[in-house]
Amino acid sequence: MSRRFQHALCVVWIAVLAAAVLAPALRHGAMLGPYGLLSRHGLTATAGVVTNGNLTNSDLIKQMIPWTVLDWTQVHHGVLPLWNPYSGLGLPLAFNWQSAAFGVPSLVGYLVPLRYAYTAGMLVTLLVAGTGTYVAARLLRLGLLGSAMAAGVFELSGPLIAWLGYPSSQVMSWGGWLLAGCIHVLGGNRRIGAITVLAIAIAGAVYAGFPETLVVLAVALLVFVVAVLASRSLPGRFGLARGPIARPALDLALAVLGGGALGAPLALPALQLTLGSIRTTAGKTAAAPAHDLLYLLFSAFDGRPVAGSYAFGGSFFYNETAAYLGVIALVLALVGVVVGIRRRRIEVVAVVLSGAAAAALVYVGPAAHLVEGIPAIGDVNVLRALMPLSLAVALLAGGVRVARHGGGARCVVEQPLGTSRSDSTCRRRGGFPGRIGRGARVVEQGRTARHTFGRHPAADRWRRPGR
Repeated sequence: MSRRFQHALCVVWIAVLAAAVLAPALRHGAMLGPYGLLSRHGLTATAGVVTNGNLTNSDLIKQMIPWTVLDWTQVHHGVLPLWNPYSGLGLPLAFNWQSAAFGVPSLVGYLVPLRYAYTAGMLVTLLVAGTGTYVAARLLRLGLLGSAMAAGVFELSGPLIAWLGYPSSQVMSWGGWLLAGCIHVLGGNRRIGAITVLAIAIAGAVYAGFPETLVVLAVALLVFVVAVLASRSLPGRFGLARGPIARPALDLALAVLGGGALGAPLALPALQLTLGSIRTTAGKTAAAPAHDLLYLLFSAFDGRPVAGSYAFGGSFFYNETAAYLGVIALVLALVGVVVGIRRRRIEVVAVVLSGAAAAALVYVGPAAHLVEGIPAIGDVNVLRALMPLSLAVALLAGGVRVARHGGGARCVVEQPLGTSRSDSTCRRRGGFPGRIGRGARVVEQGRTARHTFGRHPAADRWRRPGR
């Protein structure tokens, strides 16, 4: 089976998962959304209509869906969706962030009939999330099945699904692509392509329209990048590969500047509008209690916003604390943490630190209070950090696979993230092209083996290049 066919098969798998998670709602009709709430208020109020689910969280039907309709209508009349004439005496439309008029889900929605535009945006959000996580997992040198599992775990994670249809989920769907861009830049090869990919991913996240989630995601990525670069300066006795620091840091800065420039047509006027918004005076958000850790294991421990379930835990909205990842994903992630750290895989350590930072913001009160005084971060709802936490767990869970053995002997080069290796090895393993560096580990195997994060058990000793 060719590598291209394998990638195509995984993309099909990601699309199947997206369709499967939306299928229960789609069987009632192709127009997704809480349209039943329209019967409770205003000109559309209708007596005798029974509505189910969360009757207070009406943002989708009062804001997101009407904005989608207005965006689509203006675009199909040849007008850029910049102004909303129906809100008071008129207000900016595209520059209110959450309308996400130029986000990828909205752009795809313009290509389909109006009644399907909002549904198409949800489907595209899931596809962006799944494919980005798959690419990031492959760049982390996970195997085919491990990468597919990581994509599936993140695509079906509680935070992403609970916020599906909101701009916050659209921003977080770019998390995998942003991480993939960072990994590619840190690899130090094909610099122009790596910088371009990361810049486009940054612009895509900006146009997705929710700066609060973007800030939390940026913090998680910063922890990952700092961990990788810092490891390259550690002494050799730690068993970690040395590598360049200044050039990757410069490339990351160029990518951020490029992404900022691409997103500036939206970000600059939107930030100006945000400074005069009531949202800038929002109160602080407390960390989630320890009880809410159970939501990682059980999707309905305190109820769900569906018919017959009325308790939503301590949060006013179910969406705020939805964190379900499942027992299997969490157990595999814990195994991946132990194995990766014991085998000195810096990419595992970086992912763990990134996820730990996100978890601390959500569940550790002192950590949440610590960031309150930091500009641009202190006003962010710390519960948004559940999204990068789910991405980190998904990648760690996908990194655990049992070695398979077969006939034939060969020599395999295994090395940590960001160090160089031969182009042929990179093409076989999905890594970064380059020359074999000092940090490379040459493993002589009596049998063929496949591995992902950790050093393979057959690697019984370190070997210097040429020895």
